[in-house]
Amino acid sequence: RIYPNDNVTFYGVGNVPASPAVVTVKVLPQVALDEFYRSKVDVYFNLERTRLCNGWPLGGEAVVHGVVLFTTEQFQQNLRNGFCFDEGLNIVDERSLTFPLKALHEYAVSPEKLYRHSTAIQQRAFKVWGYDRQMKVILDGIMSRIEGRNIHSDR
Repeated sequence: RIYPNDNVTFYGVGNVPASPAVVTVKVLPQVALDEFYRSKVDVYFNLERTRLCNGWPLGGEAVVHGVVLFTTEQFQQNLRNGFCFDEGLNIVDERSLTFPLKALHEYAVSPEKLYRHSTAIQQRAFKVWGYDRQMKVILDGIMSRIEGRNIHSDR
């Protein structure tokens, strides 16, 4: 242990390899997972190394609850999609553990920094993925199509 006095618990949710350093949590329904993020998690590690594009960021459901994100960001989707996540987004080079260990230590010893980054990433998530940017656009489109024609005239 590099920082033995840091009070850090690692959780793995779902099908994760067994490790004495990780508390395994069974697969959770989304409502329970949301509560888990709100009550137990400050930092989420997405160290995805596949060539599959599983959506960005894997862990976005945690980010909306104010969880700080560490990710490999191997497809540069934050930049390419114009999401502009900054504080609270930590890009990890999987070839070096120096940065993530130091950053995790800084969060462990500085609750103010953790809070600032948690708040910043959550606020950005709401701006990028919030109701006005996603569901409102979809629902408005549906309503305009319904209002634009008589849906019974097709019969």
